[in-house]
Amino acid sequence: MSLLELDGLTVRYGGVTAVDSVSFAIEPGTLVGLIGPNGAGKTTMIDAITGMVRYGGDIRLDGESVTSWPAHRRSRAGIIRTFQSLELFMELTVRENLQTYARVHAGGPLADPVAYALERLDVAWAADRYPSELSHGTARLVSVARALAAGPRLLLLDEPAAGLDAQESQLLGAKLRNLVAAGETTVLLVDHDVDLIMNVCDDIQVLDFGKRIACGPPSVIREDPEVARAYLGTDVTTTEPVTGGMS
Repeated sequence: MSLLELDGLTVRYGGVTAVDSVSFAIEPGTLVGLIGPNGAGKTTMIDAITGMVRYGGDIRLDGESVTSWPAHRRSRAGIIRTFQSLELFMELTVRENLQTYARVHAGGPLADPVAYALERLDVAWAADRYPSELSHGTARLVSVARALAAGPRLLLLDEPAAGLDAQESQLLGAKLRNLVAAGETTVLLVDHDVDLIMNVCDDIQVLDFGKRIACGPPSVIREDPEVARAYLGTDVTTTEPVTGGMS
């Protein structure tokens, strides 16, 4: 059984259709990429999955519709997200930031979710530091660790590599890949870093103007000239920008 199923998911803001009848499934223990140009509907889709916006169609978790569930019930069921901005509490230490999520989602399978998340993202050394004392790359890892401390069954990551250099992005990808390979969570990864998506994801969904225009493993997406030209903004075989690329 699929962990999550989207069936005709549609989100409208007034006369604008942000997500247009999108259907796909996420299998347990996979790392799925969601890509497309700015305004394609990627963050809106995460908002819908987490219950933060109203939508048409249906979303199912373990075969059960969650469409009538409020956001807090979905969160307690293990659907956890990060945001494009770091959203860290600047007045709290890294450890205390993680504890805020762990307390809200108490009762999970982990005896010490904070220690677990710090270790899995290799940020235990920063546990007693404040976010202002961290590099941007470390702060990004802390943001993911905080979500991980909630014990997610499905971890929705919105632009976690934003602002990272190539080495930091590669490090993040390796940690996400290890989490999924160990069977510790399932990940939906939204990012503009094409190399990251291609290197770590099992499956990729491509959106444009709210519609799903391609899907498949990286090998399929890599060879799709329309995706490369119109939606990635790069030739994914060379990662060089192409004319009319994504802004």
